Amino acid sequence: MEKRKLSESLVVHGDRSIDEVVSRIVWTAGEIRPGEFQEFDISAGPLPEDADRMVFKALQTYDSGEVVRWIEEPSDGGDEPERPAPVLALAPAAAEENAPAASEDRPETAAPARAETQDATARLLGGAGLGTGLAGLLAAVAVRRRPGSTVGRAGS
Repeated sequence: MEKRKLSESLVVHGDRSIDEVVSRIVWTAGEIRPGEFQEFDISAGPLPEDADRMVFKALQTYDSGEVVRWIEEPSDGGDEPERPAPVLALAPAAAEENAPAASEDRPETAAPARAETQDATARLLGGAGLGTGLAGLLAAVAVRRRPGSTVGRAGS
């Protein structure tokens, strides 16, 4: 990850000043064969408040030295370019009534409703898995204890 100094500092959240930004990220992957893909994640913030999208121009370099430039910006209503740059669409921040201001010692939480939904789904799937495992265990014990059963007996 490479950073660069800004010519002018940015003020975010009304009181925090940013004077450098990430200008380049280089990922190195192992072998990615034709038909396979690899995800390269980033975590970013704060995002610009005065923009509706961010364009991430990317250069893909192969072992052979060939470089594919994914740098063409899509135009509104036009045809998609042959090698489009990845675009992140930005939505205005939702105003929350009576929301306290963010502070450095209390990190902001992102999408609590989504987290609650994911938590409920995880609990449901976990419970189903536990129930299935318990049912399997009970079935195995019942088969083993059945008179005349040879399951689990050595020398039968």
